[in-house]
Amino acid sequence: MKKLILLTLLLQLLIVKAQPNGVDIAYGSTASQKLDYTTATNPNSPIMIIVHGGGWAAGDKAGFINVANFFKNNGYAVVNINYRLSGDPGYPGHPAIPQDVACAIAWTKLNANLINGDSSKVIMYGHSAGAHLCMLHGLARQQGLLSGCGYNAGLKVSGIIAANPALNFEYINPARYADIKPMVVDSINYWDDAAPAHNLSNGNKTKFMIIAGQSDGFLGTQQSLVFNDSMSTYDYCKRFYFLPGTHTSFLNVSEPIFNDMLAFADSLWNGQLCPSAIGISENKKNNQILELYPNPAHAKIKIKGVDTNSAFEVIVLDILGKIQLRSSSEAEFDLTGLPSGLYFLNVKQGDADMYSKFIKE
Repeated sequence: MKKLILLTLLLQLLIVKAQPNGVDIAYGSTASQKLDYTTATNPNSPIMIIVHGGGWAAGDKAGFINVANFFKNNGYAVVNINYRLSGDPGYPGHPAIPQDVACAIAWTKLNANLINGDSSKVIMYGHSAGAHLCMLHGLARQQGLLSGCGYNAGLKVSGIIAANPALNFEYINPARYADIKPMVVDSINYWDDAAPAHNLSNGNKTKFMIIAGQSDGFLGTQQSLVFNDSMSTYDYCKRFYFLPGTHTSFLNVSEPIFNDMLAFADSLWNGQLCPSAIGISENKKNNQILELYPNPAHAKIKIKGVDTNSAFEVIVLDILGKIQLRSSSEAEFDLTGLPSGLYFLNVKQGDADMYSKFIKE
């Protein structure tokens, strides 16, 4: 009898080992708080967390199995998550969805060994609303969100891949407000808190890869371009791709952009301090020659380092990336009409694209 019991236990262990995938694993108490995982072939592999899109009101992890398989086949442990949607019964509104993402990340870190993953090597991929949630987490990463799921784990991730993310709600096509409002429960207070554009800060070490479609009719392109410039003022380590495509592009794993995604992800683990920047308006080109004084400023601010004998353009933007002042001939600005706060200044002259920031007191 003892031999039979031991044999049965051995067979059970073999069965568990032979099933490297988990489907609809609960990371929370609601029906929507479920995830799938795929175990990596090798121990201590990097982990990819996938967050589906769908306007915060629809979508499912099942639609991203091709993405999960792509990264699995390239050596990653993969966690593919669902989360509460804005139309779910009893949905409490923002920050419920970001809380779900945080709880899923905590589950992943606590269960890294289960999926042959390394909890210190976590990267996220999202599309559309999922990309927004990934960006928001990479920028804000609020530990307090875990209070609703009971996990005790760090939330740091190494990198974010965001395809067509919602970044700045003020710039989004008004036709999409019907999606945004349920997500933030019509509270204007949450529009700032829930927008990545309002969560930029100095000293963030997360690396970002942002992909924007040039024909994105849902979100528009301005929000992505302005946000990319705003990130540059904070010295974020990022790659920005502005490519031909619509809002639903960048989902087919056979597209070349997925090779770029994989290269970006792999670069996080091979000792590169910051992946090389490509695209438009990238990291503060020639910024070392741009000086502003006085800074902080009161009535006026002057730019040092601009050759006034050559054509140039100066733009002053507020914290949301909205243009407040513009000049093509002056290197000194009257600030008396601006409210107090932080501002960005962008100078374009020849091949130079220079950024700096200043405080208006």
